[in-house]
Amino acid sequence: MGGYQRYEAYQDSGIKWLGQIPAHWEAKRFKFLISGSFQYGANEAAEIDDPELPRYIRITDVREDGSLRDDTFRSLPEHIAQDYLLEEGDILLARSGATVGKTFIYSTAWGRAAYAGYLIRARVSDNEYSRFVYQFLQSNSYWEWVKSSFIQATIQNISAEKYANLWIPVPPLEEQKSIARFLDYKTAQIDALIAKKASLLKKLAEKRSALISQAVTKGLAIVPMKDSGVEWLGEIPAHWQVFQIKRAFTLQRGVDITKDQQTEGNIPVVSSGGIASYHNISYAKAPGVVVGRKGTLGKVYYLEQDYWPHDTTLWVMEFYKNYPKFVYYKLLSMELETWDTGSANPTLNRNLIHPLKTAWPPVEEQIQIVEFLQTAIIAMDQQCLKVRLAIDRLKEYRTALITNAVTGAIDVRNVAIPDDSIQKHETV
Repeated sequence: MGGYQRYEAYQDSGIKWLGQIPAHWEAKRFKFLISGSFQYGANEAAEIDDPELPRYIRITDVREDGSLRDDTFRSLPEHIAQDYLLEEGDILLARSGATVGKTFIYSTAWGRAAYAGYLIRARVSDNEYSRFVYQFLQSNSYWEWVKSSFIQATIQNISAEKYANLWIPVPPLEEQKSIARFLDYKTAQIDALIAKKASLLKKLAEKRSALISQAVTKGLAIVPMKDSGVEWLGEIPAHWQVFQIKRAFTLQRGVDITKDQQTEGNIPVVSSGGIASYHNISYAKAPGVVVGRKGTLGKVYYLEQDYWPHDTTLWVMEFYKNYPKFVYYKLLSMELETWDTGSANPTLNRNLIHPLKTAWPPVEEQIQIVEFLQTAIIAMDQQCLKVRLAIDRLKEYRTALITNAVTGAIDVRNVAIPDDSIQKHETV
């Protein structure tokens, strides 16, 4: 990796996916780096919400950056939590499911906490540095090992026994600390850049939504305006009409596909999350507009070929004389997810949407608005794509930097780090 020196001498680690490591390093199994043994979490339901009790940590509570989500807070009674309380520097490893292999390191900033049964706790011994071990668990080398663990398995699962036998490169303790300080400093810089670009993406998405909303409710030209009579609409072009959605188009609930209809083909089956599969029978003609009814609530899709609307959707059965692509943009502007039924399983009911009043321009103007939006959105989407690619490159560089540092491919012992960064994790 450009700009960094290599160590003077290397040795073969004897581990295929790890390769060479510096000559003075060792390779040890994970079980020899911890005090005690790997411990599974509590198999308890997440039912209590009491901030005075220890927080109950599940894998879904932890964001990608290692911070905790506020909206998923749950707690455990003291008598249950006491056997699973975490200490500074404890490492949590996901053992099954879609998140298998993900790891997090506990900080007292999380508050008192215990952990759930789908997590395994590793408490690194005093002879090793917990943060270095954690950083190795973010490397490409580690993820190669994770993927290789599934070759003979039909279910993604990594038990405590498997984790115990994971080989980890181990430099001397002071060198572990030096590498960890370097990575904390450099990854914080990279994360700050990623956060700025993510903020830009959010602003672009907001600008896109505002552009669509303005065009489909106010039009493109400066014309005489009138009061729409609808509070949330305000003023609209004087020549536009206001009427209920059911007069502009009608929504119909999608249809389940039976087993005898599940023949592979080229007809898209559109669910609330998008195109779910393809088969050989169409139910609706193109062009089509489909809205997520259950699941990905309020998501809107435009179809340019015949399709099958799944039961988790609502589809536009009749456009009357309106331009289909304008109807698509109109639905995009309506924040449909806010119109759910309010039940335990949020659902979009067409009977709640049909009576809504909104403004409608003549069809000729609908076409002009669509042409304007398509040109503007293409440019914005291209900008978003560039930002996403930049974020992907930063994430790849971040992982590559971690991998090279924790495996000894680069020597970072003498890289200057500001004093405040050095002090940040000294207690881990």
